[in-house]
Amino acid sequence: MNFDQVRLKGNASFAIREGWLSKGLRCVEENPKAFLGDSAIQKLGVGSAMVKSIRHWMQASGLTEEKVEKRKRIQELTPLGKLVYRYDRYFEDWFSLCLVHYHIATSEDLATVWYLLFNLWPIRQFDRSRMMEDLLELFTRLAGNSGFAESSLRSDCATALRTYVADDGGQGSPEDNMQCPLVELGLFTKIGRDRYVRTAPPRTRLHRDAVLYVLLDQLEKRKREGGVRQVSLQDLLEAPCGPGRIFHLDYTGLNLYLDELERDGSLKVQRTAGLNMVVPAEGLTALQVAERYYEGGKKDGTAAVS
Repeated sequence: MNFDQVRLKGNASFAIREGWLSKGLRCVEENPKAFLGDSAIQKLGVGSAMVKSIRHWMQASGLTEEKVEKRKRIQELTPLGKLVYRYDRYFEDWFSLCLVHYHIATSEDLATVWYLLFNLWPIRQFDRSRMMEDLLELFTRLAGNSGFAESSLRSDCATALRTYVADDGGQGSPEDNMQCPLVELGLFTKIGRDRYVRTAPPRTRLHRDAVLYVLLDQLEKRKREGGVRQVSLQDLLEAPCGPGRIFHLDYTGLNLYLDELERDGSLKVQRTAGLNMVVPAEGLTALQVAERYYEGGKKDGTAAVS
């Protein structure tokens, strides 16, 4: 993790709101310079702080990337962003939300608290204060001599919870209580006053190709760093950024998805000498999996309900 690039509170203290990503995709597709100047305020129909937040979340979710052109930062759709814009620009499909969640939860620089929450802090049940104190301690230890504002980290902790747990309401305006679409994934459940528990998404909703996308994307990153294109079942379950951590899957749940993916030819599970290794089909990429899903492979891809 490069702490020189970490941006705490880059979201301007806003979780993603309904319609934001769809609006952002449309704006960037129409004009890569959409976020320059005040035109984005009119185009997106929100205030300047929300424009900043949308710009941030578009990048953190893997839908856009920033490039410098003539000394100005412009936005471009990533290959995934182009796929989503083509097939599910209104984010009506759970699969799209799962991929957005995955990219946010693995973004060490743009969504550091989210990265820590899912990958390096596996406490199953917790209250808000413990989460904040533990993540503050963890971040401080990882940051070393890099300075940061404690208030910004605490703000991101609160925003991370709002990303996945619906607000109870309150005295604020309706605008303040708009729910993040990722709440629908059911990754955290509130079980008491400021107390939460990690939960896995329903098997009938989490598509096997979302699990495969995460597996392949991580192996592609590993291969670029000189690693091999296979992974142990244990790593899929427990290693940072694997499907076990990202979707809160247990051993039984993960095996259900792997069995289905093996049956459809997407991978092989080599069970020898007590070491279960997962080897994906030759040449299959995460982006290809997303494309095949959107093009029609989604009809029968949910894990079996036991």
